[in-house]
Amino acid sequence: MDRKTPEQYLKEHVILPEEADKKGSYSSYELEFIKKYLGEKVPSVIDVEGQKITHPSEQIEQDIKSLEVVQLVGFGIGDREIAFPINHVQEVIKMVSYTNLPSSPPYVVGVINLRNNIVPLLDVYPLICDEFKNIDEYKFIVICNFRNFRMGVLVERITTMHKVAQKDLEWNIESQLGVSGIVMGLIKKDNKLIGIIDINKLVEIVMG
Repeated sequence: MDRKTPEQYLKEHVILPEEADKKGSYSSYELEFIKKYLGEKVPSVIDVEGQKITHPSEQIEQDIKSLEVVQLVGFGIGDREIAFPINHVQEVIKMVSYTNLPSSPPYVVGVINLRNNIVPLLDVYPLICDEFKNIDEYKFIVICNFRNFRMGVLVERITTMHKVAQKDLEWNIESQLGVSGIVMGLIKKDNKLIGIIDINKLVEIVMG
């Protein structure tokens, strides 16, 4: 297993923001989110700029279970480490102010406007641990992209970049952890289990 420090990861995989790839249009997922949570009206939400992460575009829709080597980005929440497949991580930004959504479930904490994209912010900790953290403890937002629908996951820290052989991963292990279905697999490292977050499940939860 190859590991990189957060500093190496940011240096090699983060570049300056590029122009928005769309202006004034929304994906089907975004329109569904707007209708569900915003009453079909796009509010004046806080506009932020992020740092884009480069990754092989041909892997965007590829099932990571079919790859010989899987690249993931690790993040820390409390004493837990979670990981996202790098092909779903668009960028990482520092924690910013956001617009509250009073009618949303507690794990959807609000929205931001990231270069003309309405981005819901999620606190996945209660979905994993069945308890909430103090929002002030979060320092970063991981912008995940699933079929042009962007979600921001709140995390405390960037841990490392993982490059893991398929044989060193375990899949379909939700029952072992006793957590919700957002964890689709495990990395085993130094007697510690790192949960791999299923972006598709997150979308289902937000839209459900």
